[in-house]
Amino acid sequence: MKNGGTNVWMSSSNALIQLKERGALVKISRTINSMFLLFSVALLLFVSWAVFANSSCANGKCEVYKENVLVKLSIEDGYTEQSIIRIKGFEYLSLTNKDNLNNCSKVFLAKSFDLVQAVQSGKDQICNFKYENDKVLSSWRDAGAWNESVYSINQNGQFDFLYNDSCIGCGEIKRTYANNETAILGDAAKFDKRNALNGVITVQKATLYNVPDFDKPSRSYLIKGDVITLIDRTRDGNFYRVEYHSRKKTSRWWISEKDFDLKDLEKKPNAGTGTRPEN
Repeated sequence: MKNGGTNVWMSSSNALIQLKERGALVKISRTINSMFLLFSVALLLFVSWAVFANSSCANGKCEVYKENVLVKLSIEDGYTEQSIIRIKGFEYLSLTNKDNLNNCSKVFLAKSFDLVQAVQSGKDQICNFKYENDKVLSSWRDAGAWNESVYSINQNGQFDFLYNDSCIGCGEIKRTYANNETAILGDAAKFDKRNALNGVITVQKATLYNVPDFDKPSRSYLIKGDVITLIDRTRDGNFYRVEYHSRKKTSRWWISEKDFDLKDLEKKPNAGTGTRPEN
């Protein structure tokens, strides 16, 4: 009986020790997990900052540029609010005109304590500056409609113009590329979600035109059910320039807006369906 009691006591003691050891291991495991989570969050914040960061010119950060001729001229023109922007290892000085409703900025690339124009082509300023999906975006309102220019950042840190989207929110968007080629796209909110619009011929015989003029028809035509891709339009919306892909070749023509309907139009609350906006 005595030995049996001793064995029970020893078993209980061992079990208690094991429970304490398990508890300690659980605490250690939880501590490691917490530390790993904090490290991951810190790393994510650091990477995000390294890719894109925007800070004010407080504490004399912009003092080194104050005597630069480009800065002085910009300030004289009303671009007085200064900030430092860092993108992908490049540093930029942004001078913004807050009196302008579009918050347009002159952006300069900092190179060895000197400044050069960041925008290589297109407009010389960036409005409502935004960095999204590895692209620099400039958006502004003109004549009641929003426009958006998209730039890539080249290996030297300067902004290369890619294209401009006009009349955002009108139901259809006209995109003009750097080479002046155009396309008519669906009116998606994000620049990289705007897809080409197709149309389908709705009349028995749709006359094609070399120029957008009803008095100058060609002998060519399309028939009901033919599918076209929209690439341009006249300001009044009466004509669309379209691409037609036949078995032999791709041809481009002007066509009356009354001779086709849109196919697979990207829908949104304020966009039309099957109708053309009047510009």
